Amino acid sequence: MTTFVYQRRAVYPNAALVALLLTIIVSTSTAQAELHPLFGWPKEMDGEVNLWWRTAAVLDLDANSDWELSFLTTEGALYIYQHDGANYPGSPLAPYQGDRRRAWERPSHPATVAIGDVDGDNQPDLVYTTDIGYLHVVTESGREPQQFPVDYGRARYAGIPVTLDLDGDSLVDIIFHSYSLDPDSADAEAVLHIYSSTGEPFAEWPIHYPRGSTSSPSVGDIDYDGQCEIVTSNAATEDEPAQILVWHQNGLQVDGFPAGNLESVGGAPTLADLDGDGRLEILVWAAERDHGNSGIFAWNHSGQLLNRFPLPTRAGHPDGSPLVADIGGNRLPEIIFGSFDPDQGAQIYAWNSNGEPLDSFPINTGAPSVVGTPVIADVSGDGVNDIVAALSPAEGGTGWIGAWDDHARMVDGFPLELESGAFAGPPTVWDLNRDGRLDLIAVTTDRKVMVWETPGRVNWDWWPTYKGGFNRTGVRPEDEPYRAPPLPKTLLPQVISFTAYPNPFNSAVLIKLALPYAANSLTMELLDPSGRMVSRLYQGAAGAGQMVVLIDAAALQIPAGTYLCRLRLNHTVGIVPIHYLR
Repeated sequence: MTTFVYQRRAVYPNAALVALLLTIIVSTSTAQAELHPLFGWPKEMDGEVNLWWRTAAVLDLDANSDWELSFLTTEGALYIYQHDGANYPGSPLAPYQGDRRRAWERPSHPATVAIGDVDGDNQPDLVYTTDIGYLHVVTESGREPQQFPVDYGRARYAGIPVTLDLDGDSLVDIIFHSYSLDPDSADAEAVLHIYSSTGEPFAEWPIHYPRGSTSSPSVGDIDYDGQCEIVTSNAATEDEPAQILVWHQNGLQVDGFPAGNLESVGGAPTLADLDGDGRLEILVWAAERDHGNSGIFAWNHSGQLLNRFPLPTRAGHPDGSPLVADIGGNRLPEIIFGSFDPDQGAQIYAWNSNGEPLDSFPINTGAPSVVGTPVIADVSGDGVNDIVAALSPAEGGTGWIGAWDDHARMVDGFPLELESGAFAGPPTVWDLNRDGRLDLIAVTTDRKVMVWETPGRVNWDWWPTYKGGFNRTGVRPEDEPYRAPPLPKTLLPQVISFTAYPNPFNSAVLIKLALPYAANSLTMELLDPSGRMVSRLYQGAAGAGQMVVLIDAAALQIPAGTYLCRLRLNHTVGIVPIHYLR
C-alpha cells in the first residue's frame, strides 16, 4: 500500500479558513468483507408479534446525535430501539384501537413507518397507519400531537404513507391511500388522502377512484412544474383494466393519465430520471391485458411508454418494486428488480437505463422469492454499489441475504443465512452506530431484529431502504435533491480520500474519490509519465460524498506502463500513480 499524506490550506464553503488534511491512498489489495453482528444485536421481542412485510426506519428521534431504529408490527405496536439495541423509553407503544377493539383484519397487510417533521420542532417524527382506520404521528416524547391519531374510516386498509412538504410551510404533509377490506365487492373504491400537519385534509381531498390495490402511492414532480404529483395504480376487474394514475395537488389528473391497459400491477411505482433530462419517469412491474407482455414498464411525464419497455421479467413479490441507482460505478443509473417464482426460483434482473440487460444478469438465486424489493449500497467496501436482497427459504430451509456486484458475483462475506425463520421484509442499509461503515438491518418472522456491520460506505447514488428513503416517496434519492433531506454529516467521509482499485490493473481501474464537503471546482485527469494529459476524467462541481470514475485502458488505446491520476480540488492538487500491466 502506498500512502501520500500532506496538508494544504483551503477555504471551505462557509468561508472559514481551516486546515485541510488530504489523505490519498492507493491500495493494491482487494477489500475483504468483515460481516459480524453489530454490538447489542440481534434483539428478540417478547410476545406473539408478527412482523410480516415490515422494514426498518432510521431516525434521530430525540436529537441527541444517535440513530434510533423503528418498525411496526402487524398488530399496530410501534417498536423503537436505540443504536445499541437498548429500548427507547416507552417502547413498544401499544396500538390505539379507539372503538374498534377487535383482532386485526389482515396479518400480512403491508405497513411500514415513514419519517418527517410533522409538529415543526425540527426533529423527525414517526408516521404510520394501522389497518383499523387510524393515521398516527409519534414524536420524540413517545406521544402523539393533540390532532392525532386521525380516523380515516372503519373497515379500510391503508397503504404505506409518504411524508413530504407539499404546501411549502416547512412542515411535512402525509399522503396515503386506503381501500376496502373486501376488494372484490362492487363498491371497492379506493381513496387517496392528503393530511396537513394540523391533521386536516387538504382542500379537494380525499380523491376517490375505482378498485384499490395494495400498491402504495409515490410522490414526485412528474410534469416538471415545480410541484409534486401523486402517483399510484389501481386493480383490474373483468371489465376494466388496471392503470397508472397521476394527480396534481389540486385533485385534477395530469395530462396523459391514466396510462396503461394492464391486467395487474405489482408494488409501488418507482420515480427516477432514466435519461438525464431532469424529468422523472414512472416505473412499475405490470402485466398487459391484451398483448400478454409482463415486466418492468416505464412511462414518461406525458403517459407515453418508453422505447424498449416493458423489460421482460417474471412476476415479483406482490409488494415488490423496481429500483434505480448506480451499481456500475459509471455514475449512470441501472434498473434492478427481484422476482417471485416458487417453481423455478427467484431471479434478480439488472438493466442499464436504456433497458439493455447487464452482462451475467439475471441472477438465478435458487430461492423461491426475493422478499419485496432489494436495496443498492456498497456493502463490500470497494466504493462501488452492490445489490442486496433478502431471499425467502426453500422448503425446510431458512431465509438468507445475498449481495452481488455489477458482474453478478456474490460479495465476500455473503450470503448471510438465518439460524431459523425467514426475513419478513426488505432490508435497510444505514450507518446505525455512526462509525463510517454501513450496517445491514432486517427483521425476521420469528421476532428478531438483525443488524450486521459491513465494510461498506455511502456512495454518491444509492437506494438504502424501501421506496428509496425514509419519507417513502418512491423517488430515486439522487433525482430529488431539492426535496430529500441532506445526507447526514455522520454518513459523509471525514477526510478526502483518493483510491485506485485494482492497482496494478490489467484492463480497467476505478478511481474513487470521497469528499467531506461539496466542491465548486473539481478536475480529474489522466497523465502519462511526462505529464502530458491523456484524458480528462471529470470536470465540474462535486457534491459531498463519494464518486467513482472508470478508466478503461482499452478504450483509451494506451500502452502498458505507469500513469498519473491528477486531482485538482479548488486550490488543492494531488497526484497518484497507477500501473497498467495489460
